[in-house]
Amino acid sequence: MRFYLKEKKKTWLSHSYVTQLANTIGIRDASEIDMALELFHDRGMLFHLTQTEKLKRIVVLHPQWLIDGFCKIIRDKDLHRFSQNEFEVAGLKNDLQMAFKNALPTPEYIEYLLKSHNVKFFVDFMRRVMLLSEWKFMTESYFLVPSLLADNSDAQYAGLKCVFDFSDDFLPLGVFERLICLCACYKYQQQATQHVRISGIPKLSGNFISMDITPELKVQLLLKRDAKSITLFVHDSEQASRTLFIVNSMLRKINHDAMNSGLRWQILLEDSNLKENNLVIYEQAKEKELAPWFGVSRSKIDDLAELDSEKTKNVSLEDFILSL
Repeated sequence: MRFYLKEKKKTWLSHSYVTQLANTIGIRDASEIDMALELFHDRGMLFHLTQTEKLKRIVVLHPQWLIDGFCKIIRDKDLHRFSQNEFEVAGLKNDLQMAFKNALPTPEYIEYLLKSHNVKFFVDFMRRVMLLSEWKFMTESYFLVPSLLADNSDAQYAGLKCVFDFSDDFLPLGVFERLICLCACYKYQQQATQHVRISGIPKLSGNFISMDITPELKVQLLLKRDAKSITLFVHDSEQASRTLFIVNSMLRKINHDAMNSGLRWQILLEDSNLKENNLVIYEQAKEKELAPWFGVSRSKIDDLAELDSEKTKNVSLEDFILSL
């Protein structure tokens, strides 16, 4: 069957077509077909995700097809330039500018790039791997693609510090970008489920974000590539423990889903009572119930080790966000 598909130069198949092929060789049980696809996926013979119905509909035979699709959306505007005239003729000049200036491509822009082929699959796939998120905080609908964001050397930040230190290992590209996606997803889902418009225009760049993810909770995150660290700044001390819990949960989700659980980091918490060397290792801070991280509001932070549980694994992004 693989030889036949190779001769036909198929890059992907619909799940319904795979079912038809299976039926021709006597496999008619849907669960058996899904088990076979799972086996082939695990062995690297094909690529098949089942987290959503849109993803389940496509069976990818050649990963390069996925990469080519991603590269049409995530690209360096200077190295891989688009023809301005082409997009102006297509009526997408402003869409092109929004994509590269603000990292906010429109659905029409993405459809044009992908030539309207399997757009829903690509969008859902990129959402699932945290390369894209909904951005419905403006009058028009956009997608946020953090990999298109440029760094901001003039970012302004302040507050109590929590440092996620990756210096003993490594901090690869894509972690901070996915963290931005999850923050945007959290903000959107909170707004949708609570029917409360969350105020504040998010400040986004490749190395810094400032975002009100709930009416009471502001997240400021600074990426320091050379130091291999991500710093969380907390403004409201009453929200310190909860903010830490949410951001650390998001990092664990990224680690499991996108980094094959290969990331290691240490948490350092600021002790405002110390003037020098005021960053304390998480375990020591917990032992002495360092406020405001502990003791003031003994919320979910009491044991971050519990986040290794299934709460951050093998669940959809929507269910994960709801669990926080």
